[in-house]
Formats: sequence, structure tokens, C-alpha cells
Amino acid sequence: MTDQNKEALAKELIAKAKALVPAIKERAQEAEANGAVHDETITAIVEAGLLRVLQSKDYGGYELSPEVFYTIQAIIGEGDMSAAWLYGVIGVHPWQLSLFNKEAQDEIYGENGSKADTLVASTYMPTGLGTPVEGGYQLSGQWGFSSGSKHCEWIILGGVVPKAEDAPPGPPDMRNFVIHKDDLTIVDNWDVLGLKATGSHDIVVKDAFIPEHRVFKVGVPAGGQPGNQLNTAPLFQIEFGQIFPRAVAYSAVGCLQGVVDAAKEFASAVSPNTGAARGDLPEVQTAYAKAVNEVEVQQLIMKATVAEWMEYAEKGEALPLERRSYRRYQQAQIVDKCLDAALELYKQLGGNAVRRGVISKAICDLETARCHVANMSFKQGMNYGAVANGRPQLEYFL
Repeated sequence: MTDQNKEALAKELIAKAKALVPAIKERAQEAEANGAVHDETITAIVEAGLLRVLQSKDYGGYELSPEVFYTIQAIIGEGDMSAAWLYGVIGVHPWQLSLFNKEAQDEIYGENGSKADTLVASTYMPTGLGTPVEGGYQLSGQWGFSSGSKHCEWIILGGVVPKAEDAPPGPPDMRNFVIHKDDLTIVDNWDVLGLKATGSHDIVVKDAFIPEHRVFKVGVPAGGQPGNQLNTAPLFQIEFGQIFPRAVAYSAVGCLQGVVDAAKEFASAVSPNTGAARGDLPEVQTAYAKAVNEVEVQQLIMKATVAEWMEYAEKGEALPLERRSYRRYQQAQIVDKCLDAALELYKQLGGNAVRRGVISKAICDLETARCHVANMSFKQGMNYGAVANGRPQLEYFL
């Protein structure tokens, strides 16, 4: 596909995403009450081809820039952050699975992409134990926070493999295990403050056999996974520890844009305390300006981040550790900054803003999103400060 054709396709997919927003927004409160994004929403996203953005062309994908992927995620977030969250975590899996060997890709997506729209969920917390056996691993464990798992046929689970007694000191031997839904149990226990419609339930597995071809070794340098022999585009040379964390953060940008849009509805309402329209109050005007600015700042940072990723990937070089640490620190601040801007507007818009609606829901969604380990900015700030000053790194998922 030529660059011109990719640009045209990107514009088409972005337009399709925008067209879905009104229906997604209309379903948002009901989806929240049901604890799951509507099947109709998932189907519409699939049928629009939006989940193929980062997928290998050999399996029906488009191999477009991550900038397109994150842009679509933010657009969906304008309608419902839960739907955007699922788009991010489910939509990034075709990219990761492109790093597996051909046998795994054929099994999940079908030869030549005959099952290209197969949905895959995950929970990467390394709470599983993979015991080596002939031909693969015996996997057991319990995992939390598997977003969208009820919509998906396969799930990627984090775990560790026991290290040899004489192994040198270092991080645990972490793996990702891909398991079919028939070999696991979903524990329906997602009862939370926000992101209620993500359906991020627990997963339980007991003594399931995972063949070697469905096991992914974490921490392998970019370009060194089995699938890189098949999928050679620069897109697949980006570090997994860069591309995934932003997928669980960038929905916040769309959520904040939704708050900005909703705030306009309050601008003409007259304050009973001042007799002035809310939009005439300096505190509302400045809070509005801050929120609009934050959306654009995050868009610009995302574009610069992707450009840097691709610059190094196209040269076949790894992004330097200090830059990876810095980009992770920027990513980990996304939800915090969007929440700060949303809260400022929330408190200045008056009593009616507390009523159930777009803004109050957004506050709860953002508060919940920043509890994800990838969105804990203090931890990533410590790591960047350490690395930039010649100290040992504190974060291995970079």
C-alpha cells in the first residue's frame, strides 16, 4: 500500500469513527448500568475496520501509523471512555500478535487473515505460573482486570516461568500466554467507580496446556520476536513497552474532549448566585481554556511520540533507554492531566454539573483509569529521573 493510499485509508477510518460517536454516546449510560459496552457498539467498531489499524497486512490488517490508532481511540472516547478503553486494549492486540510466530497467527487470525476480526483480550499482570512441559507450558493462576473479556475469543495472560537456581540476578522470566476462552473461567466481579462498561473481570485458569507457539517472552529487544521475521515493517519494530501503555491512557484525551463539549451546554445557564450566565464567569472561562489546551497538548505530544518511535524503527535502531523512559513518563501523566482539567471545569460549572451525565461520568472514568499501573505517573517520573541521572532503571516494561 502506497503512502498516499494509507493516508486516504486513515482519513476514511477516522471519518467512520466520528460517525459512530453519536450512537456510542447515546448507549453510554445504559452500557454503564449493564457493566458492558453494547454488542452493537463492538460490532460497529469491527465492521468499520477500526480494529485492523495496527494489524499485519498478511492477516487482513492495514499496518497504519499508531497515530491513526490513538486518534481513533480519542474520537471514540468523546462518546464513551469505556468504549474507547476497549478499543485501545483490544485494538493493540493484533499488533502484539504480529510478533508471535506464524503458527500462532494462523491459529488466531486464520491463514491469510480468514478470521481477521477475531477479538483478543488481555490481562498482563504477571500472576500466572507457567510450568515447562513437553511442547509448551502448564498454566495456572488468577488475574484481574481483563477488559472486554466477555467479547473476546482469546485472552493474553501475563505470567512467570520459574528461573533456574543458578540464574543471574535480574527481573523475573516474564511471559505472555495466549489462551482460548474455552480453557478459562471469567469471574464476573467488575463492580467499580468508573469505566464500568469495560467489563474488566477476573480470569481463572487451572492447569491449562499452552503450546510453545502461543507464548511470548517479555523483555526481548524490539525486532527480536519470532514474528519480526514475517512482519518486517517498521511498525513492528516499536517496543511493546511503548505502544501498549499509551493504549490504556489515550482514551482520557477523548473523554476530556467530551467534557469540553458538554461544558458548552452549561455556559448559557444563569447562576442563581451571581445572576450571570456561567459562560460569563472568569473562573468558567479559564477552566474551559485549560481543558481545551490540554486536549491539544496531548495531541501534540502523541504525534511527537509516534514520530520519534517511527524515526528509530525505520532506521532499525532501538529507541534509547532515556528516551523510552521519558516517553513512558509523558504517557503516564495523560490521565492525571486530563482529570485535573476536567475537575477544574466540573467544580466551576455549578451545582447542576453534579447530576448524572457526561461530566460526572467522565470524572469517575478518569479517576478509575489513573489507577491502572501504566498510568501511575509518580513511578514513571522516578524511573526517568533515575535513568537520566545515570542511576539503574526502576521500570523494565519500556
